[in-house]
Amino acid sequence: MNKLLKRILHRAKKLAVLLLLIPLLTAGIGYIFAEKQPASYTAEAEIMLGNYEQDTRNNPAIMKKKLTSELFIKKLNENYDLDLDIEELKSRLLVEETVSNKTLKLTFNDPDEKVAEQTLTKFVDGFIQDSDEWLKNKKSRLETLIEEAENNDSEVVPATKQEVLSKLYDQYEELEDALVINDVTVSASHFVSPVQRAIFGLLIGLIISALVLLLPELFREEKN
Repeated sequence: MNKLLKRILHRAKKLAVLLLLIPLLTAGIGYIFAEKQPASYTAEAEIMLGNYEQDTRNNPAIMKKKLTSELFIKKLNENYDLDLDIEELKSRLLVEETVSNKTLKLTFNDPDEKVAEQTLTKFVDGFIQDSDEWLKNKKSRLETLIEEAENNDSEVVPATKQEVLSKLYDQYEELEDALVINDVTVSASHFVSPVQRAIFGLLIGLIISALVLLLPELFREEKN
């Protein structure tokens, strides 16, 4: 055992510079690679679906699929002049249902912070405009039906007329538009920070240095 320790210590003194350089080199390489890794920016927002007396627009599961469909994105882009890159948005947009009822969380990733924020902001604005227009048209149709029911006195039993009007008024009152409950925010994210990568590189270097010291002894024992 004493001879083994003496050989290891002798080898350590002889290779001291190399043994110190290896972990420093691997730590430096890890740090540099992490620094060069492009930052990823994530824009995030939350919207609450409205109540339109229509299953499609009220249903989070259906709207989740609709919001990420190329057809719907094109529709918003063309109708409201959003100037969106449809392919980029479709490939990086993520829509998730939240615990809250009828609420969807939207996230969009991009290497450029401003692009991430502007893209998601435009898309959310387009969705809200589309919802506003749909609600406006729905209210207009109900107002027309209410007016027709109020003016229709021919062969209509008063009780039946009141029942029809009551249902129409209830439908009108229950209409609610979609809302942005959390405005667009942007956060930067590195998968691994430069410091973490440097520490990891240092550990790898220490392991390599240890192997440089110990492997010759292992091969020596095999020969013996």
